[in-house]
Amino acid sequence: MNFAQGLSAALISVATILGVQSPVVVAELNQEAIASIAQQVTVLIDGQNPGSGVIIGKEGNTYSVLTAKHVVPREDEYNIIGPDNQQYGVDYSNVKQLPDVDLAIVEFTSNQNYNVAEFGNSDQLQLGKSIYIGGWSHPEPPITDNIFRFVDGTIAALPEKPLPAGYQLIYTNITRSGMSGGPVLNQKGNIIGIHGQAEGREVYLPDYETIHDKTGFNLGIPINTFLALAGKTNISLPDNSSNNSSNNSSNNSSNNSTNNPVPGISETGRSQKKHFRETPYLVEAVTTQKITYVRGATYYFTISLPEGAGSPLQQITLDQRQGVDFLERYHIDETRAFEGTRDNRGEKVSLGLVAADREERTITVTFDPPISPGKTVTIGLRPVFTPRRSGVYLLRVNVFPPGKDARGLSLGVARFHFYRSR
Repeated sequence: MNFAQGLSAALISVATILGVQSPVVVAELNQEAIASIAQQVTVLIDGQNPGSGVIIGKEGNTYSVLTAKHVVPREDEYNIIGPDNQQYGVDYSNVKQLPDVDLAIVEFTSNQNYNVAEFGNSDQLQLGKSIYIGGWSHPEPPITDNIFRFVDGTIAALPEKPLPAGYQLIYTNITRSGMSGGPVLNQKGNIIGIHGQAEGREVYLPDYETIHDKTGFNLGIPINTFLALAGKTNISLPDNSSNNSSNNSSNNSSNNSTNNPVPGISETGRSQKKHFRETPYLVEAVTTQKITYVRGATYYFTISLPEGAGSPLQQITLDQRQGVDFLERYHIDETRAFEGTRDNRGEKVSLGLVAADREERTITVTFDPPISPGKTVTIGLRPVFTPRRSGVYLLRVNVFPPGKDARGLSLGVARFHFYRSR
């Protein structure tokens, strides 16, 4: 397979990519060859909630990686782990989040020569077509490290209209947590989508019933959606489409910068992101039931916000780092919050969005209005059952002030130990 080794000196318009008149015919590859391509272009994006990404371009020593926006949702310390296990830091000020879709572009700098993936044409997909996904899954016992996975499957549905956040590919591939942002490849080894969602998402909005999204399939965003939006938002693209005509010399004029900002992300906004001046702290995390697979438990998390915090507390996320089962299947609409501790309860606290995401193994609780500095707040989560399997379950507790791009903090790890009934 002839990989694109870098950006062309000429930058082409999206119209050229999507409006090809003389496509290059590329033979379909066997599965082993496609797996090799996937492994050479897929990176691990390490952060509070690690995910995956795919190398789509290179200019000089700067590589561009396409990923899911929820892999890099806010300013934090991120690192790119290349296909050769080399680690590179990420300057978040260069992260470009595309509007209205779950996509983002991340950059890293390296003297290494990495392969660059080729774009396919997602408009040519048909039901039943074989597709492949690569990504770096989270560790789950007995696996102790992130590992690269390559999974095959077929297109199960192609909705006429995009689902929320741009998702429009539905497929049978079995993915794991951590593979979000990884490439969806066709039988020629070209990117035709970005993987980002899986079955098992429950969302509760105040005044609405709990929404259950359990289709049994996984979802991705078509690559043509990215290409169209990139053109509209002044993001320059590499000439790495397998569908391009070889004569693109007339399309080199306008998009000549690789650092054009995405609308809605201003330089001023970057310099004024809210953060906590004094660190909140995790007072306690307890479960009322330590026996496996029983009803009636509540998981309590108590957080104290110092007077000098500088910003109120808007959101808590719980990121499960260890445990055979995901602590999922909650009575989302029974989530409660109150001032004070579990043993010294104060006034009830109003909640906004509450969500449990099986794909990312996270739980999000949003306060509406935010919690003021100087207060202690406790949230109580009601699982349908405690985990089926015994053992230690670790959840990293992250807190965020208000603001779309607010800078969050990790308060450490909550530890639950569940035992089998004797």
